[in-house]
Amino acid sequence: LTTNHQGRSMVFTMDNLNSHKNPLILNLIHNSGHRFVFRAPYWPVDGAVEYVFNTVQTRLHVYFNRLATIPALRNRIYLIIETI
Repeated sequence: LTTNHQGRSMVFTMDNLNSHKNPLILNLIHNSGHRFVFRAPYWPVDGAVEYVFNTVQTRLHVYFNRLATIPALRNRIYLIIETI
């Protein structure tokens, strides 16, 4: 594992994907004088997209019985998104 910067160690920031925890890869990084850091586990509540989907879903539950057609559903989703 070489870099373009001789003498400088690198830090690899990785998510918690199983393949990123492969002992062979981690040893290669460590034995080459570099370090690795795993990010905090993914938590869907913290993501912006998840916030929007959760908000839309929560607000749609209020109107669920009143939405009889796809156009009505689509219109309600647009109205909800405009208020977020």
